[in-house]
Amino acid sequence: MRLFALELKRLLKSRRSLLVVCFMLAFTIFMAWVPTSFIMSHDTAGNPLTGLDALAYDKNLEQGIAGTGTPEKVQQALTTYQDVFARYNAETTFDLPDEAYDEINAVQGLLFDLGDLYPDKNGQTQPWLEIDPDEVTSYYETIPLRVAAISQAQYPAVSGVGDYFAALYAQVDTPFNYVPGADATTLDYLILLSFVLLLCCALITAPVFSSDYQTGADDIQRCTKSGRARLGWTRVFASLLICGVLTSVCLALYWCISNSLYGWEVTDASAQMLALFGPLTPLPFDFGGLQILFSVLALLTILATVCAVLLLSSRLKNLVAATGCALLLCFLPVLVYMTLPAIVVDWVNTFLPSTGVALQACTLYATRYYNILHLGDLICWTPIATSIAGAVELVLFAILAVVNYVRRHA
Repeated sequence: MRLFALELKRLLKSRRSLLVVCFMLAFTIFMAWVPTSFIMSHDTAGNPLTGLDALAYDKNLEQGIAGTGTPEKVQQALTTYQDVFARYNAETTFDLPDEAYDEINAVQGLLFDLGDLYPDKNGQTQPWLEIDPDEVTSYYETIPLRVAAISQAQYPAVSGVGDYFAALYAQVDTPFNYVPGADATTLDYLILLSFVLLLCCALITAPVFSSDYQTGADDIQRCTKSGRARLGWTRVFASLLICGVLTSVCLALYWCISNSLYGWEVTDASAQMLALFGPLTPLPFDFGGLQILFSVLALLTILATVCAVLLLSSRLKNLVAATGCALLLCFLPVLVYMTLPAIVVDWVNTFLPSTGVALQACTLYATRYYNILHLGDLICWTPIATSIAGAVELVLFAILAVVNYVRRHA
């Protein structure tokens, strides 16, 4: 334990680590506040509202659709939406007068992805104005059928894809619950925060082995009675503990501030009632469950990447090279996403440890699509595959880092 405590002290006492830790906490508080600063609305007199004032106004506006999203409520929301356009003889929202926007905003929260649920005769997304309100009475019966049809159409040569996603969707609770003010934009900012935390943890752990190689301290440490393997594992566990605690504190702080600003009641909203996902997503969670899910996945991703960075640090003698490679590893899924074909991206990014929080390539956004990995009859949704790979890589890279450290001068 004394060796472990000394290693923790060694990692945290450097000016570099202290600056990174202070930055992580300050950036977390900033990111929790930022989403509310971009909320904009207008009151009944046309006066502009921003921030928490706009949020409070919009939440009050949506009270009529709050609660259980029954088919009758969805049908009434669609009818109201169409009536507003008919009243002003408008074809687009740009044709509407300012006083009509409150009526639209009061009901459109129940209409997201309705055009995909009820496509036109060519199978294309149908504008809300062209959907027959009478069709919406079959709202909850239509959703699993559309999930199966859309997912199977994406992989026509792979049998069983539609049944696979229909089985996933069977775990979703219906009817959905709509909560005014529930804004999945906070999940967007969670990913940006998690990616910055990932970079910070990479900066903290990159020097763990390589700095001692560079200074020659490693030659002395290897002569002590602690031994190579014990010292290696101590450094790995110390790195994981520091990064795990820092990440957990930052993520918990983020959600405490965010939910306090938006109201803790938003955690009861169904994932399918959030604009980021919509009714076709097969995620069986409410908003609070999503917050926990993606926070845990972010933590898993960061720890797996930390172990990969430790492996790099155990192999590279130069601190600058280790830091550069660590940062490249963090950005690699984004580069893959931007440069390679989609079919290659799914396979490559699944097995990169930093994919879970890699901005537009992250697991959160992967849950919006029906992308799969398949080998023969084996089918796996990419978010699930990425999460399993991250758990395996955490253990694998930790072992490889210690093995490489032990064998380096054996």
